[in-house]
Amino acid sequence: MPVSYFPPNQIWQLVAFVQSLSRSDSNSFVPGNPAAGAKLFRRNGCSTCHLTAEGGGRLGPDLSDIGSIRSAAYLRAAITDPNGNLRDTYRAVRIVDSTGRQVSGVRLSEDTYSIQIMDYQENLLSFWKRDLRELEVSKDSPMPAFSNLPHSDLNDLTAYLVSLKKKATK
Repeated sequence: MPVSYFPPNQIWQLVAFVQSLSRSDSNSFVPGNPAAGAKLFRRNGCSTCHLTAEGGGRLGPDLSDIGSIRSAAYLRAAITDPNGNLRDTYRAVRIVDSTGRQVSGVRLSEDTYSIQIMDYQENLLSFWKRDLRELEVSKDSPMPAFSNLPHSDLNDLTAYLVSLKKKATK
């Protein structure tokens, strides 16, 4: 990218614009009932892996303020096709160590020499790659696709996720 000069006021305008690209539009209407969506979230087992202000698991991304970060369209797509925007972290892994012990979980971090995972009991584990017999990283998300949800349930679940926003601090 070529070097560019901007006066200070234009730099702040550019920063504000770039930040606005990742925010959801808080004024846009999201069809659905957030309270019904919260019940669906728990009933479908989403809280087993995802943390919200009400609690939950740590295997998937923390959704406590996801409504402040992502748009309704993004969240709806993530619900119906979790592989569509899958990040490198949160991929399912299966490891066999040098003793033959098999461990499965979710990849948190990996570099050339080591890998850190959270197993399905939420234990943090770190392995040296040189000590592994096998390391298998899934190309798919461990999250199931909810593409068969009725349209009204999908609206409710999306509305619930959009309602999860940072609480204002005084």
